[in-house]
Amino acid sequence: MYYREDAEIMERIFGLSDRAVIGMINHMFQKRYQEGEGIIKEWSRRERLCVRLTVGGTDMYEYRLLHGQDCVQVQAAECGSRYLAGDRPLRSMDTIRDPGMVYAGENRQEQGTVIREYHSGERIRLTVQTVTLTGCSAAGLREMGMILFLPYLFYGFLRKEWEKKSKQQALRYLLIYEIPETLNGCLGQGEMTVYDVQKLKQACRRMAWCLLATEGWMKSLEMQNLVMETLDTDLDLLEQAYQTALHMQEKDGSGTEEGT
Repeated sequence: MYYREDAEIMERIFGLSDRAVIGMINHMFQKRYQEGEGIIKEWSRRERLCVRLTVGGTDMYEYRLLHGQDCVQVQAAECGSRYLAGDRPLRSMDTIRDPGMVYAGENRQEQGTVIREYHSGERIRLTVQTVTLTGCSAAGLREMGMILFLPYLFYGFLRKEWEKKSKQQALRYLLIYEIPETLNGCLGQGEMTVYDVQKLKQACRRMAWCLLATEGWMKSLEMQNLVMETLDTDLDLLEQAYQTALHMQEKDGSGTEEGT
């Protein structure tokens, strides 16, 4: 486990735009929050791999990174209203595991329900989801609404049962085809901004280099160049986005002056 790197990537993920983070919450918990509602992010003092998000000033969610045997897990949980999470005493709390699992490639998603009952008589039901990342599919991750956790897919290449050639082929496919196609799809559908996409690519490169640089099958110059080049920042795209935004600002400004 690379605790320092995991914590750094978590901070990068939840440092992306409100559009990207709210989109993930909406997908996972079937909500309809708007980008303008805003998010408050609070990191656990005891563990940097856990963040609590408050959306719209009231509703809270918690994302926690866990390490299992040969896999990475992300636990996403509803925490209820900010007002109910205060000093109000609980009468009871039960956790019910929902039957069945959802699969996206090798990755799987389990769901449970936490039932909280307060002494005041209020009773609320909260959803807890655990996503296990065992495969290396960017498209599968997006299908689960978890594309922001894309950098953690590289842990899958540490699995010992894979042969050298299999790992190299899988990594080539992920870097050349899957990541670009999936991120372009997110950008085209407005799920992320152009800056989110480039920041996520940087996070992927950081994690891939950290985890795989010392692996024997990554020692070839071809594989190392592949990681560096495919996950490099697209400066031309960023410049184009900047010029477009600048043009729109100038257009709005001139329109206001004419109207005046």
